Amino acid sequence: MMLSGKLAAFYRSSDLYWDQAGFWILPLADFDLRVTTACSGVTFYGMLCTLALWLYLAEEQYRHSLRPLLTVPLYALVITLLLNGTRIHLAGETYFWFHNVLSAGWQMRAHLLLGIIIFLPALIFWFFIHAKKWTSHE
Repeated sequence: MMLSGKLAAFYRSSDLYWDQAGFWILPLADFDLRVTTACSGVTFYGMLCTLALWLYLAEEQYRHSLRPLLTVPLYALVITLLLNGTRIHLAGETYFWFHNVLSAGWQMRAHLLLGIIIFLPALIFWFFIHAKKWTSHE
């Protein structure tokens, strides 16, 4: 969570700090964005690791190898950190631009939709990068 928040702070050229209530705070122009444990990206990391390991272990050459078990979690961690930092940054931007226009309920829906827009294409891209090996006719 802190690494993704630090990356979002890097995108914004600002600094992430810890407040007394126990949250990481990302200062924006008009308000401070709380980076909570729900922003950690653990769910996406789990889905990406599971999908990647399934794709690797489905191939005969990797079935009895330790290589996927050692490399996939590292690749998935890097991808998760980059995408989650982008999502945190864009959540702040979305709130900044639409907080006067959208009600609180619609702001939550926009936040959820933003997560789907960021994470779902990454999962689909990862799947099709590895699935093309199965669909090629030799």
